Order: sequence, then structure tokens, then C-alpha cells
Amino acid sequence: MNEKLIRVLYVDDYPLDRALVRDALVSDEGKFDLSEASSRAEFDFLLEAKHYDLVLSDFNILGFTGLQVLDAVQKKLPGTPVIIVTGTGSEEVAAEAIKRGAADYVIKSPSHIRRLPYIIKSALEAVQLRSDRLKAQLALQDSEELLRQAQRVAHIGNWKYDVKSDELYWSDELYRIYGLDHKKTSITIAKNTEMTHPDDRDSTVEIFQKALKNQLEYEIEFRIIRPDNDVRYILSIARIETNTVGDILSVYGTAQDVTDRKLVEHRLMAQRQDYETILDAMLDMIWYFDQDGGILRANVAAAKVVGLPFEELIGKTVHDLFPRPQAEGFLRDIREVYETRQPKLGIIEQYQTAAGENLWALTDKLPYVIPDGTILGVIAIVHDITKRKMAEDARTRSQQLLLALSNAGHAVQRALKPERIYELVGEEIKKLGYHASVVTITDDLEHLEVAYLSFPPDMLKKAQKLTGLTPIGYRFPLEPDGFIQQLLRDGNTVLSDSAAEVFVESLPKRVKSTAKPLAAILTTGTVINAPLNVGEEPIGLLTVMGDDLSETDIPAIATFANQAGIALKNAQIAEFLRQSKETAENYLNVAAEIIISLDTGGNIALLNESGHRLLGYEPGELIGKNWFSTCIPEKNRDEILDVYENLLQGKVDEFKGYENPVLRRDGSERMILWHNTLLNEDEKTVGLLSSGEDITERKLYEQEILRNREELRILTTRLAEAEENERRRMARELHDQVGQSLAVLGFNLNMIRDQVSSTLLKDLPSVEESISLVDEVTQNIRDVMDDLRPSVLDDYGLFSALSWYGDRFFEQTGVETRVIGKSLEPRLVGNIENALFRITQEALVNVTRHAKARQVTVSLKEKPGLIELKIQDDGTGFEESIPVDVGKRRGWGLVNMRERAESIGGTISIDAIINQGTIIKVVVPKGNS
Repeated sequence: MNEKLIRVLYVDDYPLDRALVRDALVSDEGKFDLSEASSRAEFDFLLEAKHYDLVLSDFNILGFTGLQVLDAVQKKLPGTPVIIVTGTGSEEVAAEAIKRGAADYVIKSPSHIRRLPYIIKSALEAVQLRSDRLKAQLALQDSEELLRQAQRVAHIGNWKYDVKSDELYWSDELYRIYGLDHKKTSITIAKNTEMTHPDDRDSTVEIFQKALKNQLEYEIEFRIIRPDNDVRYILSIARIETNTVGDILSVYGTAQDVTDRKLVEHRLMAQRQDYETILDAMLDMIWYFDQDGGILRANVAAAKVVGLPFEELIGKTVHDLFPRPQAEGFLRDIREVYETRQPKLGIIEQYQTAAGENLWALTDKLPYVIPDGTILGVIAIVHDITKRKMAEDARTRSQQLLLALSNAGHAVQRALKPERIYELVGEEIKKLGYHASVVTITDDLEHLEVAYLSFPPDMLKKAQKLTGLTPIGYRFPLEPDGFIQQLLRDGNTVLSDSAAEVFVESLPKRVKSTAKPLAAILTTGTVINAPLNVGEEPIGLLTVMGDDLSETDIPAIATFANQAGIALKNAQIAEFLRQSKETAENYLNVAAEIIISLDTGGNIALLNESGHRLLGYEPGELIGKNWFSTCIPEKNRDEILDVYENLLQGKVDEFKGYENPVLRRDGSERMILWHNTLLNEDEKTVGLLSSGEDITERKLYEQEILRNREELRILTTRLAEAEENERRRMARELHDQVGQSLAVLGFNLNMIRDQVSSTLLKDLPSVEESISLVDEVTQNIRDVMDDLRPSVLDDYGLFSALSWYGDRFFEQTGVETRVIGKSLEPRLVGNIENALFRITQEALVNVTRHAKARQVTVSLKEKPGLIELKIQDDGTGFEESIPVDVGKRRGWGLVNMRERAESIGGTISIDAIINQGTIIKVVVPKGNS
């Protein structure tokens, strides 16, 4: 059975939107009879000519609004639902439309448009439902309980207002919707008005009064504020009941809580607003075109480029906004994308802005397709790349300049004389349309000389007339803090507006005022100053002048200047090599050392006359022979071959000296000290160049010295032992002989003093003096014994002796002395203890004589495999590198300490810094103890 055909009137002045709605309704299997009105006149005509089940209306229509359509339909076809369809309305507009009786409010988007068939049917069903519900409510007045249940399920309450009695009746569900208790609250028209939201109150009362006056049915949506302050949306439908003569008896109707639906609508509207905000915040231009280049939508960035408010862009075409050639190009792309439904990405094109400037853009053009597959137009996303394009163009020009100057650099580098290099530099710069000058540093490194100027003769004549100076060959001092010196020192290539800075510095004082006029004569445009360097060594300055020089040209000019600098240096080197070639050849033959070159196979490629003579051969006789099989003793051959292979492979230091014997023609051997350097070509090792010194006699002397040194060490050890034995003997004799005699003498003098009367003793004062003198001499003898051989060293060991001596040193000198460490177990052998103790004595004596120290620390430590003695003071120190006068005690003291350390197989180090003190450290291998 066929469904009833739904008659719809659609009012919209925008063709694309009408097409969207038409496609949406046609796609629903032809169940709709659609009439379209694009103006007020067409709408009025169609509304009078035909009855419609439902009316669709855009909100903004040329000449009138959707609310006016709503009013006209309500007046002409009461009860006919009206749905507002718009893309520019706000939440307030939607609320106003619903309040004034619109059946629904639909956002104009592809997804909402596709749902129109369902929304229309829902609205008609809602109208039918409301009508049926109202009839049912009236028919079920006697079944109030059943009605209450139905209302509760549907969230719909009913009400009735008796006009004559001014009484208002509410169903239980309506009380629940309003949040009231029907047992505690009596509802009145005033109470109903009071609970209506203040913003909706006047319009609601006005519609109700108008309905009473004109006996009109109405449908209205408004907000209420419940007692718990919860705001709810209410949809109310009312009908008028009259008697047979037309008098109004009552008004009755329903009220439905539609809050949930309204919240969903608000969220959807907020999402659309967010989308619009994001679109307008984008820096890229966004355009929506129809297939003919008409503007459907554009963001703020796009509107800014064409200089119009984005609201005014809607309805215009590309021909309205852009010059004809650009517009035609845009339109071709738009139609291609529309017809093929394939995007065009990465298009580089130009836009002309409202200010008349050309803007380079990278554009992606995409088909504008809604989810049901309908293509509405083309979206263009335009990214401004003007700055990037300008940078690329400048980089391209700079690369072209770099290539041209690089090729020129090759020609410059082939020149062998400085004068020719200057000419080539100027010629190549002139080919590029610029002028150039070259100044070079003189041999004294204190002046600059003008070596070349590429200016035409007439310019140079004007310059000479202005300054009175001859330009070529002009020499001026290199100012230490001047502009040119800073350029040469920093090595940076710089851009400036003119050459005046260079001229001011180079001109004599009497004509410095001509610097700016001179720059005006010789300079056009900007100037690039580039140091002529070889490595980090400046040799001159290249100045390039031209109209269109910029920062991007600096790398090319700097590279060319480097090539020119290298060429000049090469020319100087070539001259130097030419002059020194004979000297080098003569040196090879007159040098006392052996000069030899070997290839990678060990064959002799070069051997000077000294080498032939030392080996016993005629000049040139060994060239081409294998060095190792001819001139190396067989017993050393394998070892020296390994060293040679490692040298060639870079495994050992090529500059390190090596010693090995060589075999002479007569079979004798000589010891040679070699210094080597690798020979490379194209980063490949091709041989070895060596110089050799005959050290045969020196090696014999060294061996003799080593033997003498060992004998000296043994002798020193024996002398130290003899000294200690003699000290021990003298101390023992002082104790046994002198000490005992002094003790007896003191005893006898004390007895004499005790036996003589006090009266007589007064007449013999020499007795008391003699006793005191004996005590003093006894103490001096004890001190001498301690100096000769302290008994604590023999009895208790080295650490105890050092502690005792430190206390004694403090008492004698006042220098604070600390001894740290502990007694060594087992004790060191006697000669080591003696040597370390005497070294400490000698060091402390030096402290009192030279250091002016306030504090001395003596430490004795046992470390893994070592015994370490360290004496540290905070005195004046000294520079050990300064030669010490051997006639001074300080010099002999250091020598004695070093000899004592070496005599026990130890080492001594002295770390002395002026005004920071001295550290003496002695280390003895533990095995020696």
C-alpha cells in the first residue's frame, strides 16, 4: 500500500541550499511533493494557491525572514508545522523561532540536510500525535488514572483554563514537570506566569492573550524555573473551546518537558560554533567554491587577502575577486576537481592582495563531498609561501653566483704570479657586473697596499683628482683597532652600504674628508668586504661593489675570496719553492745526517751522499736496492721490518725516534737514530722519508755513563754507611769517654761545694760557675750525640725517630711541625731508615734557612708495594728550573737528598712554587726494605 504523498513548501533564496534539500527529499523514494519559493512574491503566491502538510524556511531570506514565513503560515494554515533551516542563526534565534511556534530548528549542514526526510516525518507525526493526543485526552476525561500514567510515560501533562471562572486545572504529570506538589499548591494563571522564565514571560503572556482574543490555536515553547532552581524547556499546545454562538468557554492543551532535546540542540550548535571559530582562526586561507567558482564560504584569512568582510564574500565568484588571468586559472582547477572528484595538491600559484601585492601560495584543492556522496563544490586550502619563495629565489641567484665564482676560482688558481691573479680576480668580478678592489698586507705586516682596482680609467682619474693620490700601489698603515684590521682578524665577510669605512681608514689625514665623495665616485649599490685568508692567516682584503648585492651573496663572495687567497699563497709558495729548490738539493748532499726514502716494498728511492759515505758505498750505488736485505743486520731484520710495516699502516707514531743498527759494506755496524715521516699521494701512503743520525759513539758514552752512575750509586751507599758508622762511633765515644769524664768532673765539683764552708765558698765563686759550665757542656754533648746518631732511631725505628726529631725541631725553631703516619712493621733495614731520616733532617734544615715557613708536615705512609716519605711546608718555595749555585748550601742539600734517595733504589720529587711552599716526596719500592 502506497504511503501518502507529503506536500512540502520550501522557502530559500540560495540555489545550492535548495538543491541540497531537493536531493535529500528526492532520495527518499519520491514520497514528497516539493514546491520551492526563492522570493517573497513566490512564497505568497504558492501559499495562496495550494494546501501544504509542512513548510520549510531558511532563516535569512532576501527581503524577509523565516519568522515572517512562520507568522504567515500560522495565519493562513493554522496548525501546519513550520521548520526553520539555517546556517547563520544563533541559539537566541532558534529559541525565538520555537517560542513563536516553529516545529523544529535544523542546522544547515550536510548531515542535518540528509536527515530532513526523517525530521519532516517526525514533525508531521508530532503534529498528528499532538492532535490525536489532545483528542484522546478529551475522550479519557473519565479515565484520569490511565491518563496520568500515559502522561508520565510521555512526560506530557495536560491543563484546562475555564474562562468564566478564571480557574486553571493541571494534571498530576504537569505538577511533576513543574516540580510542584498538587496537594500543597493551588495553581493559578498568576502562579503559572510567575514560574515562567523572566526572559520568556512577556512573550508567553502575549501569545496566550492573543489566542484568547482571536480564538487561535497555538503551539509555543518556553522555559520555566522550578522551585529547586532547575530550568526546564516546555512545549505547550493549546486549543480553544467555544459554544455554538462562538463564545469561548475554555482553553485546554498539553505541556511536554523537552529539556533533553533542547540540550542536544545546544550542544550541536556549540560544536558548529567551535568549527567556525577554528576555521576563522587558521592562518591559511580556506575557500569553499561551487562548481562555477561561486563563493560558498571563506574564513577570515581569505577575506583579509581580498580586503572584504568574509560575510560579503558569500555569493561572489572568483571573477569578482581576482584579476581575470588568475580567476580563469582558479576556475579551471575548480571544475577539474569537481568533475573528476580527485584532489589537486601542492599547486604553486599567485594571488593578488587587496593592497596590490603579489602573494605566492601553496594550494591544495579538494572535492567538497558530503557523507552521502554528493559533491557540493571544491575546498581550497591556501598556504602563504611568499617569504619562502623569495628566499628560494634569492638562494637560487646566490647559487648561480656561487657557481660562476667557483668556475672563476679555478681559473684564478691556475695562475702562478700574484699580478696575474689580481687581474683575473678583477676580470671575473667585472663579468658579473660588479667592481672589485684588492689590497694586500705588506711583508712588514704593518701596511696595506692597493694591488688592483677594476674601475674604468675615467673613474680612477676622478678619484686621483679628488684625493691627489695614485691609486695602484698606494700604501697605507694597518690601524691596530681599525675597521680593516677587525675584518682581517675576525675573518668574517660583511655587507655594508658603501666603501666609505675602508676609504676613511686608508686615506691620509689631509684628505680624509674626501672619503664619502670618493665612495660616491667608485661605489654603486652595496659593498661586500671579504678577507683573503689562507687558513687563519690573513694576506689581504677583497672588496666587491654592485647594485643588487645582498646578504645571500656573502657565501659566494667569501668562497671566491678564499680561492683567491689560496691562489695568492700558492703563488708565493711556488716562488719560494723555486728559490729554495737548489738549497734543498744542496742540503741533502752536505747534510751530516743520512737522508733516505723507501717505497712501500722497502726499496731505496733516495739516499744522500752522507748516507752512501757512512755505509761505505759510492754515491748512487744503493739506489733501487732493498734496504732491509742490504743494510740491516740479519739478527735485527725481522724486528725492524715489523716496525716499518706498522709505520706504513699508521699503527705507530711516525714522528717518534727509533734506534736500530745498520750494516756497512765492510760488515761493521753503526747505531742510527731515525726520525720518519710518511709520504702520501691522493691520501694513499706511497713510502717513507727518514733522516738518520749516527749515534754509535754516543751510545758507547751512554753505556759508560750508566756504568759510572751505578758505580757512583754503590760508592754513595757505602759512603752513607761509612758516615752512619762513623757517626755511631763518635756518638758512642762521646758518651763513653767525654760524657763519663764530664759526669765525674761534675760529681767532684759538687762534692767540693758541699765540703767547703759557705763562708769560704763565697770567696770561690768559680766553683759554682764551673758546675754550671759542666752542666751546659754535658747538655751540648748530648745534643751533638743526638745529631750524630739519635738513639731513638736504633731503638724504636724510623717513625719514632721522625716524631722525636719533629718535637726537637719545633723547640729549636718555633716552626709548627706535625709528624703523621705509624711505625712500620716489619721495620725497614738500617740503611733505608738512615737515608730517609737524613733526607728529613736535610729538608728541615732547608726550611729554617730558606723557606720562612710557619708550618711543616712530615708524613710516612705504607702503600701497595711502596714506602712514601713526604715533607711539605708553607714557605716561600722556589723555581726548581732556575739553576742553583752549587756553592750554596741549599744547592748541595738538594743534591745530597737526591743521592741518598737513589742510593736506596728510590726516587725523589720536589714540587716547589714561589710563595706557595714546597713538597718533597721520596718513594722507595717495598722490596728494597
